[in-house]
Amino acid sequence: MSKFVAVVFDLSSVHSLVNCTKWLKEALKVNPQSPLIFLVGNKMDLLSKASLAEMDRMVSRTAARLEAEYWPVSALTGENVTEMFRRMAGLAFSRLLRSELNHRHHPPISIGTVDISRKQSAKDLRKKSNCANCNI
Repeated sequence: MSKFVAVVFDLSSVHSLVNCTKWLKEALKVNPQSPLIFLVGNKMDLLSKASLAEMDRMVSRTAARLEAEYWPVSALTGENVTEMFRRMAGLAFSRLLRSELNHRHHPPISIGTVDISRKQSAKDLRKKSNCANCNI
C-alpha cells in the first residue's frame, strides 16, 4: 500500500480544484490504509501574486476539509517541486520508522536472577539506617 496520495490539480482552474474531492475518494478506495494526503497545485507560474494568494485561500480550505497538506508547485520552473518530494519522502520514512518501532516484539531482557522490581519495606530501611557502620 502507498504511504501517501498526491492529488494534483491545476491552480489556474477552479474547476480542477473542485474535482479534487472526487479524485481523493477514488484514490482512497484502493488505498484504505490511511495514507498521508498531499493536495498539489501545479502551474503556479501561470498566476499573478494576487491570483495565487486568492487561490491559496480557497485551496487551504479544501486542504483542511480533506485533511491534506497543500503544496503549490510549478512543474515548468521546478518551484517547490524538490521540497515537496523531500517532505513526502521524509514523512513516509518517519511513518515507517514509527510503525517498525511500534510492531517490534522483543522478549524482556533479564540480567542475572535478582528481582530488581522488589521494593524494600520501610522497616528494612530503618534497620539499615540505624547501623553504626552503614553509610546510608
